[in-house]
Amino acid sequence: MFDVFMKPKREENVDMNMLGGKQKEILVNALNYGLDPWTAIERLDEWFKKLNLPLRKGIVPLGHNYCAFDQLFMIDWLGKANYESMFRSDVRDLCCWPWRSTIWRTGILSEYPSLAWV
Repeated sequence: MFDVFMKPKREENVDMNMLGGKQKEILVNALNYGLDPWTAIERLDEWFKKLNLPLRKGIVPLGHNYCAFDQLFMIDWLGKANYESMFRSDVRDLCCWPWRSTIWRTGILSEYPSLAWV
């Protein structure tokens, strides 16, 4: 697992007055001790190379609501080309599963959605 504490890419967009106690503490720690975004990209690249994956193989992202939030952050941070070279496009977004299940139960889908994507 890759884990890094990173400074915000655009500090000027942060409104400290909108943050709660714990959020503000995390942000202050990131500003004081976090890596700058470019150094964090270098560390991610080093980590990815150590995985020694076969050619054209990448990481399958798994997350809750990944497509709506995390994926956009990752693309903004890494750039589209870097993101596509490291991550596969078949995302496992757990937020979509209850939606698929609900559609099946209401009769909109004729068969239950496959678990192959999980």
